[in-house]
Order: sequence, then structure tokens, then C-alpha cells
Amino acid sequence: MTYTLTSKRKLLKLVQDKHVKGWDDPRMPTIFGELRRRGYTPEALRDFCDRIGRCQDDNIIEIGLLEACVRQDLNLHAQRVMAVLHPLKL
Repeated sequence: MTYTLTSKRKLLKLVQDKHVKGWDDPRMPTIFGELRRRGYTPEALRDFCDRIGRCQDDNIIEIGLLEACVRQDLNLHAQRVMAVLHPLKL
């Protein structure tokens, strides 16, 4: 993904050199470290993986695609409510 370090060797070096607390550190681009803590649902992650497919060549994947998958999943499952917190007297 653009602007994201995904090399396992480089991420392992960050963990071994104690730059991060572990694989579940919020700064790590891992499923548990970053995505699940931010509320990304498993269905959205599966949809994202299905859309990008599997390829051994270098690919550039925009982060907007992941966000679109999350948004689409939340549109189906999230309960929406509306409220006026500070109403004005007319």
C-alpha cells in the first residue's frame, strides 16, 4: 500500500531493535496492530483482499481502496442516528 512499510524483514528489525513494543503495536501495519484497533471489520478486510487479489509483482495499492471497503461494510451494518445537541430557539 502507498506510504506503508510492508516488508516482513524490515518490520521484524523494528521489533527486534525495540523501536516498537511488538507486532501488536498500534504503529505497526499489521491486522491486529493497526486495522482491528481502528474498527476495521473482518468482512471489510476480506473484501479488500478479494479486490486486490494475489500477485507476486510489486503493486501500488491506494489506501483509499481499503477505506472504501470499510465504508461499504459500515453502510450495511452500522446503525445511524441523528440528534440536535444544541438546539436554537426560534
